[in-house]
Amino acid sequence: MEKEIEKINALVIVSHPDDETIWMGGTILNHPDWNWTIISLCRKNDTDRAPKFQRVCKALNHYSTPIISDLDDENLQPLSIVEVKRKILYLTPKKIYDVIYTHGKNGEYGHIRHKETHDAVVQLVDEKYIDCGELKFFSYIKSTLRPPVNPELYIHVANPIANEYIKISSEIFKRKQSLVKDMYGFDERGFEVMCSGQSEAFDIHNYKK
Repeated sequence: MEKEIEKINALVIVSHPDDETIWMGGTILNHPDWNWTIISLCRKNDTDRAPKFQRVCKALNHYSTPIISDLDDENLQPLSIVEVKRKILYLTPKKIYDVIYTHGKNGEYGHIRHKETHDAVVQLVDEKYIDCGELKFFSYIKSTLRPPVNPELYIHVANPIANEYIKISSEIFKRKQSLVKDMYGFDERGFEVMCSGQSEAFDIHNYKK
């Protein structure tokens, strides 16, 4: 009798519903056999985005565990990193994972909640409140292109010199963009869809013993 292969336990911690798809939707779709827990720290009380987050997570992986919370996302004043850490610890169903994904140090496009989430996750792992084999950060850089619907913004693309740079298949890319466009409801010429690229990139901290 063959020994059953243990599934990879993966945790995704993002600030907002849609971040899990824009920055790493292809990666989740590429690993249907992993155990995915996907946490959004903001928008629990958003009657539009909260239910969409639940549906999108199940579309990314039918067996995923989506969790959404209510960190402030209206005033966008700086939050205490201690507060963000406490929220993450409260939401995290277990404390040992094979791999954790979260925002990059630059917040992808500089969003304050993304940066705070990054800092909180790094501290929790470094302080051993949460254990993981690998901690992977979204790695994106600003391009010179602007989305027609949001001309004040720049499209951000996967960093070609990141530790891990992945080009997803055309089929997976189509599914990823459909989730952002059709399920979240963003304009195909807008920032969210145009940042949902066919390439995804991650910088990696290795904690494997």
